[in-house]
Amino acid sequence: MDYLISNWFGTFLYGISGLKASKLETKDPKAIAARLKAMKEGKMLDDEKALAAHIAGGKPIVADVRLKQIGEYRPDDIIFTKFAPKPEQFGYDPALLHSAAIQLAVEETRSVIGTKDKHIMQSISALDELQRTANLLSERLFEWYSMHFPEFAEKAKFGELAHAVALYGDRESVAKHVEWAKPLAEISAGGEITETDKQALMSIAAAVDGIYASAKELQAYIEKAMSEVAPNIAKIAGPILGARLITLARGLERLANSPAGTIQLLGAEAALFRHLRQGSRPPKHGILFQHPAINKAQRQERGKLARAYAGKIAIAAKADAYSKENIAEKLLEKLEARVKQIKG
Repeated sequence: MDYLISNWFGTFLYGISGLKASKLETKDPKAIAARLKAMKEGKMLDDEKALAAHIAGGKPIVADVRLKQIGEYRPDDIIFTKFAPKPEQFGYDPALLHSAAIQLAVEETRSVIGTKDKHIMQSISALDELQRTANLLSERLFEWYSMHFPEFAEKAKFGELAHAVALYGDRESVAKHVEWAKPLAEISAGGEITETDKQALMSIAAAVDGIYASAKELQAYIEKAMSEVAPNIAKIAGPILGARLITLARGLERLANSPAGTIQLLGAEAALFRHLRQGSRPPKHGILFQHPAINKAQRQERGKLARAYAGKIAIAAKADAYSKENIAEKLLEKLEARVKQIKG
């Protein structure tokens, strides 16, 4: 009975007793990115076909739905957990995966057909996914590391826990390099960890730290792209919120053709439908609530502020999509006057 396992760095054929054959990917981020892309698109890889052909008179057991046509699909088989290959076992640095993921993101962005706003739409979606992934992994890292050094996990600032654990690992090493952690280590109620535990924690922390770095790079890209493609929207709404509005409207031109009332409620579609169908209270704003001037305002002022911002964003979008004229400063002056009027 043979098991075919494929991942980002190679394809492996296992028997009950262990590894029987393997075909490793080259240590080139571009090649790994191409491999990831093919797997994402549901394509079968050449090395998968080659290893499957080694099996005489039968099919391998597979856990990947892509490989159903060449194997018996049994994703819950315990062997896949027992023999899951790790990159370090085969001389691969996990940082290669990080580089390949960035390469893949760049290539996918290039392949998007359309104008520059489509690149912004893809990148803001990617940023949201990175942030969701970082939040999930950060929570897991916090809970896990709290078993060893809870005092540090509790007091570490955003991103500091992942960075420190990725670099130093155990409590003693962290205390040696992070000055404020020294007195906490001396009184820590956390348990001890083995070298294997330490390596596992450092691995997940490195992943989280890498995601934070990728998100920061992607955010810088979005800010630059927005300043080039939609400078008026970026000034009125901010580059990140502006990118979200373009995405929700499904393009800059669509946003430019939307009335202010529609822009005000972008992102609140579920609440709007609930209002229309069930008679619940209508929403006053959608994603515009993320703007600091709106979410920090008093509750009774938010609806009026959202309308004011939506009106100016509608004008800014038309300028960015058609005239290309820089009118942001004029719009901001009028908007500030309206905000003062609303706040009384």
